Amino acid sequence: MVLIYVKITNGDDLMKKLILVDGFSLIFRAYYATAYSGNLMRNSKGMPTNCLFGFANMMQRLMKEDFTHFLVAFDAGKKTFRHDEYPAYKEGRSKTPSELIEQIPYAKEYVDKLGIKRYEKVYYEEDDIIGTLEKKACAKGLRQILPVHTNRIFAVFMSMFKNPKMVELLVDQIIRCR
Repeated sequence: MVLIYVKITNGDDLMKKLILVDGFSLIFRAYYATAYSGNLMRNSKGMPTNCLFGFANMMQRLMKEDFTHFLVAFDAGKKTFRHDEYPAYKEGRSKTPSELIEQIPYAKEYVDKLGIKRYEKVYYEEDDIIGTLEKKACAKGLRQILPVHTNRIFAVFMSMFKNPKMVELLVDQIIRCR
């Protein structure tokens, strides 16, 4: 999992911390971390639960962070503005396993039960939502933002997007900007 920690100082003594989670990134990571061996966990009714188990563990770890704002973003649909700009967008990807698809509504319900705000917007991916909210939070003076995503390219992009004066880059660890 890639964690990005950005600290922005603007003279404001209030320490607010925003956690932005890419929901599908964690869902896919949780599923494939256990499914690659072909050993799917199932409940007593035969429903696969390996994704839910891993997702819940990751969310519980994040809940231990000291935060004032927390949001989990999800894709709302299959088509985004990128498909209009590039029709072959995601064309080469393999089909999402039905065992994973079956668990997604329960992962979203779990976020709701935790009392965490969940956000989806038709025509946009969760990356777009996270990037937009991070930019707006910085503009409003929020001093600490923790985007959680498992994509290394996204991590590097967000760190550079945040602040060109990046002083330390540790992919798969923490990115600190001043």
